[in-house]
Amino acid sequence: DKLDMVYVFRGPGICDWCGRPIEGNGYYIAVLNQIYDKDCFEEWKKRSTYYPSDAPVEKRNFDYYCNKLRIE
Repeated sequence: DKLDMVYVFRGPGICDWCGRPIEGNGYYIAVLNQIYDKDCFEEWKKRSTYYPSDAPVEKRNFDYYCNKLRIE
């Protein structure tokens, strides 16, 4: 079962892929531990592959930021 842990946030930030300021929503991709703007996220989503062996890392990263940002 794919975890697909992505957190959508609104606010200032810099896209980790293209380096441009994020306008509108940003997307935290837990498995990469990176934040992408909408366009870069959509491109990443097209070419991404789920690997079950990445699930523990993805969950750890996601849980860490949920705790820090007080997201339930």
